[in-house]
Amino acid sequence: MPKVKQRKKSSTRKATGAATGNRASTQVASSGATATGTRSATATRRNSLLSPRTQGVQSLVFPAMVALGCWGMAVSFAFFYNDPNHFLYGGMAALLALLWTFSFAVRVRKMMQQRSSTSR
Repeated sequence: MPKVKQRKKSSTRKATGAATGNRASTQVASSGATATGTRSATATRRNSLLSPRTQGVQSLVFPAMVALGCWGMAVSFAFFYNDPNHFLYGGMAALLALLWTFSFAVRVRKMMQQRSSTSR
């Protein structure tokens, strides 16, 4: 079998002319900016998916409650459960609680950074 040429991957994503409607908008969309110099909707949407903006205290309530619940389950499994594997279950619940606690801490840190950058 003959060798297949490998295609070079470009760092920018090119839009097709059929999807955008005309050739001029294809060139603009592939650069990530519009004619006025602002970012296109697809580039903004892609960045918002990677790093969602926190909404404030509302985004802290759920991870805090889940983390506290997981810590409570870890303690109850480890000390009040009569199964022979109660330490295993408690350890898994504690691992889950650590993950939710880390998620909560990251959200708190991100919210504090946003508040300090807006107050400057």
